[in-house]
Amino acid sequence: MHPNKYRKERFREFVDELEMLSNKHNIAIQSIGGIYIFDEPMIISYDADETSGDLISNWIESL
Repeated sequence: MHPNKYRKERFREFVDELEMLSNKHNIAIQSIGGIYIFDEPMIISYDADETSGDLISNWIESL
């Protein structure tokens, strides 16, 4: 499978699941750019500031 096609499929699957999560909690994320699609497993966490609405992702490579 072509790597870019695989990334597009993973991104679409992520968006589908994000839509379900957004609808469950009535929270939407607006993002222009800033999307990272990793080729290797990563441990991903988020720093959230409810006051400003900022959501910052952090990641480290998994072992």
